[in-house]
Amino acid sequence: MIKWDNGEKDELYYMDQYGEFWDDVSNKRLDKNKVMEARLHEITQIYRHKVYTKVPIQQCWTRTGKAPIRVKWIDINKGDDVNMEVRCRMVGKEFNTGETY
Repeated sequence: MIKWDNGEKDELYYMDQYGEFWDDVSNKRLDKNKVMEARLHEITQIYRHKVYTKVPIQQCWTRTGKAPIRVKWIDINKGDDVNMEVRCRMVGKEFNTGETY
C-alpha cells in the first residue's frame, strides 16, 4: 500500500501478486525490483499529470451505461540482459467496439 502526496492510498496493480515479471516483447524474465520501481514511476506520473479522477464505479455505470475501462501493464526492457532499463506503462484495454468507420 502506498500513500500518495494527495493523501490517497492505492495498491500498485499486481505489484506483489505475482512473483515473476516477463518482458512483453522478448518474453524474457525481468528483475522484480526494477519492474516495481518502473511501475511506481509510471503511477507517480499518472498522479502528477492528473490523468484521471477517482470516482465510485457506480458513477461510471450511471453516466455511461458501461463498465470502467480496464487497464493492464506493459513491461519491457529497453536495455540489454546485463544493463536492464525496465519501462512500464499502464495502458487501456479493449477499446475495439467492433464498429468500423
